[in-house]
Amino acid sequence: MNLGSLKANFGNSISFYSQNYFNLGAIGKLDISANYSSKLYDDSFTIMPIYYIDLGLSKSIFNKKLDMRLAIFDIFNTNTPRGFLQNESIYLKEKYKVETRFARINFTYRFGNNNVKTKEKKSAIEQELKRLN
Repeated sequence: MNLGSLKANFGNSISFYSQNYFNLGAIGKLDISANYSSKLYDDSFTIMPIYYIDLGLSKSIFNKKLDMRLAIFDIFNTNTPRGFLQNESIYLKEKYKVETRFARINFTYRFGNNNVKTKEKKSAIEQELKRLN
């Protein structure tokens, strides 16, 4: 292979990430996040755009002691890295798909008393002034 025949590509790329939360009242809270990365030129290799959307729903019960959350990642199964290298004698195309669409359920329980009052802490200077007086 003649490496001198490879053409270097350079250009600009943008990435966009947005995360939004919506209060659904008695139903709970909804969060939607979207990620987009435009085409990227990495020397002679071109990486195609990547995009995906994640969705989550959460709810607090038992006087806000128990939080439940259901999250679904890559809901449209579009997170597929792809790219290619092309010159006069080579055309290399790369595409691979790992499992990116999955769901996760979280439960968080807060034990104990939420109304415990903490003792005010004094700084070392305040303690020294009190000792001197």
